[in-house]
Amino acid sequence: MRFKKCRCCDESIKNEEDLEFFIDYSVKPNSKKRFLPIHQSCLHDDESEPILQVAPIGNNPDFDNLEYSGYGFSSYGVGYYHNWTDGLFNFGYSKTDQWRGSYDPYSEKYTEIDQHHITFGYESDHPGYNDELEQQKKTIEKIIKDNNLRAVYVVSRTSNCLSSGLTYFVHNDDLSKYNNAILELEQQEQENNYVCGDCGLECLKEDRLKYCDPQCPACKDEINVIKEEIAQ
Repeated sequence: MRFKKCRCCDESIKNEEDLEFFIDYSVKPNSKKRFLPIHQSCLHDDESEPILQVAPIGNNPDFDNLEYSGYGFSSYGVGYYHNWTDGLFNFGYSKTDQWRGSYDPYSEKYTEIDQHHITFGYESDHPGYNDELEQQKKTIEKIIKDNNLRAVYVVSRTSNCLSSGLTYFVHNDDLSKYNNAILELEQQEQENNYVCGDCGLECLKEDRLKYCDPQCPACKDEINVIKEEIAQ
């Protein structure tokens, strides 16, 4: 066979059994797909350590006809030489300095709605952070599932082996539904919350007796109002 150069290691592929092809997703959308040569071993390395892991939330028909590579992942990997989302998601790279940076997922059909960086070990030193992040995840995923939105979350690599990015995306056509659901949720929270004008205490209205400070004049007035309501 005619020797082909591997697009990954730039070495010649001398054995036909070691020849694979990957799709070049850097070309313009709707252009004819280009299939480029790569060593089977190079492709395996790229697939086994993806830059992105894209996981649909709930029922997402955009992923019904896609296959993922396996390697222990229950998500769709995206790397330099493989893209199991069929180009639906891709990534760029942002440098924070000469040695450090992070991979940034993006999509033409999906819009980012929430993003975090998770540093392993940070949660143990800041217990409240993990609880807050978990609550945010539950809230976002509940809105997505309750409204039957097409959405995914993406775990992305960084230059720090102990840190990963976590990004949520919603399909462009469902973005207005998501934003409306967020507004409704915020209105419900405002209706259910009590904020003291003097000491700044914030709590659920049902917990006012538990948390209101009798030493604060406004809280004291609120406690008296609650007691009167109970007495009636």
